[in-house]
Amino acid sequence: MDDRQRHPHRRRRRDRGLSLKGAIQPVFADWLVGEARIGREESRREWWRKTTGAPHRVRFWFRADSPHAWLLALALPGFLDRYDVELSCHVIAPPDREAVSQPGNYAAWALRDAAELAQAYGLEIPTHPPDPSSVAAAHGQLVGLDGRAFLDKAAELGATLFSGGTLTGSGPDQAVLDANLDRLHGEGHYLPGVLTYAGQQYWNVGRLASLEDRLAGFSAGSGNTIEPVALRPLTGTRLEVWLSARSPYSYLAIDRIGELVQRHDLELVVHPILPMVMRGVPAPRRKRMALLFDAAREARRHDIPFGRICDPLGGGVERVLAAYTLTGDRGFEYLQAALHGIWGEGLEVKSDAGMRALTEPFGLDWAAVQASFEAPDWQQMVEENRLLLVDLGLWGVPSFRLTGPDTDWSTWGQDRLWILDGRLAASENA
Repeated sequence: MDDRQRHPHRRRRRDRGLSLKGAIQPVFADWLVGEARIGREESRREWWRKTTGAPHRVRFWFRADSPHAWLLALALPGFLDRYDVELSCHVIAPPDREAVSQPGNYAAWALRDAAELAQAYGLEIPTHPPDPSSVAAAHGQLVGLDGRAFLDKAAELGATLFSGGTLTGSGPDQAVLDANLDRLHGEGHYLPGVLTYAGQQYWNVGRLASLEDRLAGFSAGSGNTIEPVALRPLTGTRLEVWLSARSPYSYLAIDRIGELVQRHDLELVVHPILPMVMRGVPAPRRKRMALLFDAAREARRHDIPFGRICDPLGGGVERVLAAYTLTGDRGFEYLQAALHGIWGEGLEVKSDAGMRALTEPFGLDWAAVQASFEAPDWQQMVEENRLLLVDLGLWGVPSFRLTGPDTDWSTWGQDRLWILDGRLAASENA
């Protein structure tokens, strides 16, 4: 069996009968997020920095109620020891409601996720949601500070806030926080706990290594500030995954999911769902673009082809989900093919030619595929899958749930797969 037979999603597809948009969009997207254009932009900015004699200026965007921001504040003193940068710190207003869907669930998840990250990197573990009045008091003490003085105070206040302690004092002028949030929007992001540097954004400690790689390339320092420590063992026999055809992070995760399942001999259960925007969740342009460029950088980091994108929003997503109901025990492999096609090969699944190119390698009868587009089966499936995800307190993709006789563990994000992999390995090697 040759490589194309083993991996039908890697076959070259020709004569797809693309629409004009389907022909142009992948070429433009590939240019927009491509390494060549990004590299030229980085070089241009670095040339201008040297020409003007400016320092490597990194901005840190902070809120005291963000556990991810607190963890980053704990890591940044070591970063400043390693890299010759000027750090400016900015306290921001809460993110717009459109930028953070389901704020209550997001806050609960952020606390759990930050605790997991903290343990993985040997940092302090936040365990308690901060009191809102104490958050305002913390901001009152932080506004006006910068650099190491800001980081030291943020670490001190965070230790109080996330242990359930209280702070007294007045908050800063709200106009200052609002103006800082507007400045962050201008830098291309929307969340606290993010670093911005020369046109790019790096959210939470998990992206710090990417910033360090870039700075090291400019001879501004070397080495990683934080390294993983011994992970806690985790056992399980069944892995459930929630994926969306329109999610670049689902694409970045899907091959590694398959490898992880084989490596740890897990039962895999796949739950395809609609993308959030098709579930009525708004996505401002700044959020869409920040996620797209971050996904492209992560793809380069993992050596995953990315950029020849043909957006399946709407009918394309629905067609992929409808045909999925016909794939039986090859459903996961089919989703691999769909995601590779959409995000790396410019496959237009809104077209009949594109769907035929996707489904024929799986032996699906085209008449049956067309009939599935009109059947209600896929709609019931995705709604049931959505409700399962809601029950976990999650909403985005990819999400994961590992279960076993003594385990019920869940997380969200392709960049948490290494923690799952490491914790399973720790259990097997114990």
